[in-house]
Amino acid sequence: MALWSLFKDLHAGTTTWGIKVRIVRLYKQSYSKNATDEGSMDLVLHDESGD
Repeated sequence: MALWSLFKDLHAGTTTWGIKVRIVRLYKQSYSKNATDEGSMDLVLHDESGD
């Protein structure tokens, strides 16, 4: 069994994966002008095959 899985090999039936990725883009969103409010962080990921 390989140590790292590619994105194309992942499926919903498995609950644990080992993936090695690079973060290509990172976006932080806040939902209000209050600094204490929750927001989100969106990532664009890239694996070694380009997916």
